[in-house]
Amino acid sequence: MDWYTQGGARLITQIGADLSAISGDSAAGHTADALGRCRDLGDVTGAARNYPRIPDPEAQKDWSAALGQLATGALDCQAGRFDRSGSEIREAGGYMRQATDRVNELTGSTSGA
Repeated sequence: MDWYTQGGARLITQIGADLSAISGDSAAGHTADALGRCRDLGDVTGAARNYPRIPDPEAQKDWSAALGQLATGALDCQAGRFDRSGSEIREAGGYMRQATDRVNELTGSTSGA
């Protein structure tokens, strides 16, 4: 699938890396670092929202929902509303899993998208 190979995989990977970094910083009590990572998450989420749509309607629906929740979560995180952003980001994770599972199905990949 061109969407995946021409940039979608990179976006998925970067979002995952940012989420992992935010989680690690938050767990370690590194609030300033977490805030910076929240800006990074907002940036990559914006890039993903501007990237072409996934050509599969089912995957696109979940991808769009995930990005919407991630954008809101990144903004709340940047504002220091960590409980709220955590809830939004967890909800986004469910949509991300559904979207990446569908992309994996379409591409024949088992790499986690």
